[in-house]
Amino acid sequence: MFEDRAGISEVVAECMEATASGIERLATEGVAAHTRLVQKGVPDLVRAERAWVERYAGDLDAALVDGV
Repeated sequence: MFEDRAGISEVVAECMEATASGIERLATEGVAAHTRLVQKGVPDLVRAERAWVERYAGDLDAALVDGV
């Protein structure tokens, strides 16, 4: 039904890593808001959620493809 959604979890995981590394990059460039996010551990939280997406990628993709 929604075959074009196959593999979407990989794209989501890549976007999550881009978010975490982007926060860290901006923090190293001295952006105060991003420095605070790093101090609060936000990149680690994003990566933990990314790991969850990767762990359940097969189930997530299947649910999206089947339209569940």
